[in-house]
Amino acid sequence: DGIAAEPEGEADEPAAPRLSRIRPVAPDVISGLPIPEDALERVEARDPLGGMGRATAPSDLPPAETILHRPVVEAAGRFVSGGHTVVFDGIEVTDPAETCGEGDAEWPCGVHARTALRNYLGGRALTCVVPAVAGNETVVTDCKLGTQNPAGWLVVNGWARAEPGGPYASLEETARSAGRGLFGSAPSLRGSHT
Repeated sequence: DGIAAEPEGEADEPAAPRLSRIRPVAPDVISGLPIPEDALERVEARDPLGGMGRATAPSDLPPAETILHRPVVEAAGRFVSGGHTVVFDGIEVTDPAETCGEGDAEWPCGVHARTALRNYLGGRALTCVVPAVAGNETVVTDCKLGTQNPAGWLVVNGWARAEPGGPYASLEETARSAGRGLFGSAPSLRGSHT
């Protein structure tokens, strides 16, 4: 009463399969023709077709100017940045443990020299010529701070000595005659704190 009866036999029959557009794929249908092993011959690689050739390893490239950010000054003339330990070319690094003067006039000029370079750089990036892969070795190279030469600045201000016969020898003479840095007396600390 009010419910339609199902036609007899329709509930037990499975639904008819739908037609599909899938084509059969079998290994013997999609593979190429078999090639006998003795028909193949290994030959040497051909030369490159153009000037591009194979990729060059970074270690084979000539040293290039690299921007070294956030240099950490270890001594006047030596710093660490970007995995490189760099020493300025043409100068002798001033050891932070070095002292100048004698007796009561002795002062820690190495520490002052390191601090002077730290203040001069002010955390700014240096541009140095470094090899593509430096590893753990120290790189002795030329660097620039913008257009300025930090090695020359150290020598002319007396915070580093020039290598004998190097490009900064005349700057060291200027610093010696003026009594600057390592060649002068201890800096005055009067008036630095109130």
